Amino acid sequence: MTQDSRIGIVIIGVALLLYFCLIPLGIEQPGAEWKGGIGVLKNVALSARLFPIILTIAIGVFGVSLTLGDLFKKRKMLRETSEPRMKIEYRTLIIIGVLVGYYLLLSRIGYLYATIPMLGILMYCFGMRSWIKIILVAVTLPLLLYLVLGKIMLMPLPTGILPMF
Repeated sequence: MTQDSRIGIVIIGVALLLYFCLIPLGIEQPGAEWKGGIGVLKNVALSARLFPIILTIAIGVFGVSLTLGDLFKKRKMLRETSEPRMKIEYRTLIIIGVLVGYYLLLSRIGYLYATIPMLGILMYCFGMRSWIKIILVAVTLPLLLYLVLGKIMLMPLPTGILPMF
């Protein structure tokens, strides 16, 4: 079992934990009672649970595809080379730090003001070096999501202490 398979299994486990435990316990839905994870999709239409459930299912599908893709690919390179050493890149630690900081800042300063710098830093960490593209995407995408989710669909987004327009 290679590192891709292990990561895929962890991703599947996280998706199952989110779907059956954390979403039903953490996101309130009027008129719904938690029944041990059974029937999570009942009465979900345009509720606060809809978007997290869709994302969790997508994460689970990606975990399954990562695991199956690794199981079905040829292992010729692994036989020819020795077992690769596990090394932690500094970029991984930076990304984890940015995501923890985003989590902590989201409720304090609000969705829009926390998402714009977080998205820009993550784009830079993943290799985007054009500052014009980083600024354009990091500002446009959160604004678009804020307008669609917050203003059109009337889904509550964290506002924090800073005023929203």
